[in-house]
Amino acid sequence: MYTPLQNSFRKDLIITSTINKETSQKCYSIKDPKSGEFFEFGEEEYFLCQSMNGTSTPSEIVADFKRVFGLSLTEEDFNEFSKQIVEFGLLESLSSAVSLPSSFYLERTQDLPSLTNTTNKTQLAELTEEKAETNFQEQPTKKKIGPSYLWSISNPAPKFALLASIMKPFRLFFKVLIWGLIPGLPLAFFTFFNNQSEFWRDLHLLTHPLPYITTYLFNITIASLSAKLAQGILFAYYGGKVKKFGLVLAAGFFPRFYLDRGGMWKLKRNQQLWTFSTPLVSRLVLFVLGLLIWYWNRSIPTDLRTWALLLAHASLVDFLLDGCPLWPVDGYVFMLAYFRLPPNFLERVSLVWEIVLSRRPVPNSLSPREKFGLQIYGIVALFFWLFMVVALAFLMAKELAADFVGIFGKGTGVIILVLILTAALRQPVAFFQKTFGKKNTSEQSSVADTLVLDREIVNRQKKNKYWKKRGIRLVVLVVFCILL
Repeated sequence: MYTPLQNSFRKDLIITSTINKETSQKCYSIKDPKSGEFFEFGEEEYFLCQSMNGTSTPSEIVADFKRVFGLSLTEEDFNEFSKQIVEFGLLESLSSAVSLPSSFYLERTQDLPSLTNTTNKTQLAELTEEKAETNFQEQPTKKKIGPSYLWSISNPAPKFALLASIMKPFRLFFKVLIWGLIPGLPLAFFTFFNNQSEFWRDLHLLTHPLPYITTYLFNITIASLSAKLAQGILFAYYGGKVKKFGLVLAAGFFPRFYLDRGGMWKLKRNQQLWTFSTPLVSRLVLFVLGLLIWYWNRSIPTDLRTWALLLAHASLVDFLLDGCPLWPVDGYVFMLAYFRLPPNFLERVSLVWEIVLSRRPVPNSLSPREKFGLQIYGIVALFFWLFMVVALAFLMAKELAADFVGIFGKGTGVIILVLILTAALRQPVAFFQKTFGKKNTSEQSSVADTLVLDREIVNRQKKNKYWKKRGIRLVVLVVFCILL
């Protein structure tokens, strides 16, 4: 929360002003140079942000706001607004928090404070020159967002930098592979569609004797690991630092390799597009190579055709799963970069639906077209996510039950399925508890409604946590009994 003489609005932010063509109102686009995030504020929100100069008190800011815009704003609403600004990371702690005598506030004039950075710096310099005790307080750290189930190696940045230096002499070879997709991809798909029956027959006959765990380990090692390694190496080649790399449980139960993409938003646009598309391109390269090798060796009874078939199948399935823009995977972030959408697009979608479901007015900064698009995307993405999670859960349970047949008797498949679905439900339940757990107030200012669309996450109190957990356990128990 904003505290006078302890923190203030950051001065290193990149601010540009535009005019909304539909509303003819002035908007301010603020870019965080450290994280690369963008925030869009109206005139009222921007005024409040600039008023947090480290010297003005909340009561003075509220009074100035009312006099300039003619809108009523309580100190409680302003404090809630400033908390959101802190969560965005737009406030910075002053080098020294100065405690001033009470006469300073009595002698202040009621004129509007100047909002220029030069004046703010002058005021702070004058304040720090006075003899006063310091009471420094650190700015609350911004909560880091990331996967819930992640096992990351320590300090992966130097390792990827070393790999980038090793792979640098082979740039021409990788360029040939990428450009080779132009003739290779149509040839591979032509071969695939003309030999579908042979492909699926060989896949069943050659891979069926192999345990599911063996084929799955091969899939994630070749398709998933190679794609993330290629992405991390290219990111390091462009000068980026990989902060996290490891294994993650996607949807709570699906093991995948993970690479943190946060720093990639700071790259140039062409570098962003190449970095975000590298996992997809690498899977297509593996698919083309695997399919052609299988086709050329299908009449030769060797293990090469088996592993080539597995490589082609794993790469194609991985490409279809990670290329879909309806959930936060490689295809999703490539869509954001290509269409210049904000990195917190998915959070904006969920927060728009939160406003709609709570029957609050949608901020005027959103046009009807944007509102409709966010709502439609949210519905389609939700149903797609549910379908894919259920399908993957049933497939994994079926294959694992075949590998561990008899370990739990006849109910092995059911028990594994219930365990997988329970693990899959933990993340969405925690998300909805965090999103809808806080009691909505009867009246909320338009300022808070506008900013709620730009925050990445909001720490909210959980509502009826006890009964929700009991309800989930009861549903799982009922489903388990029915399936038995």
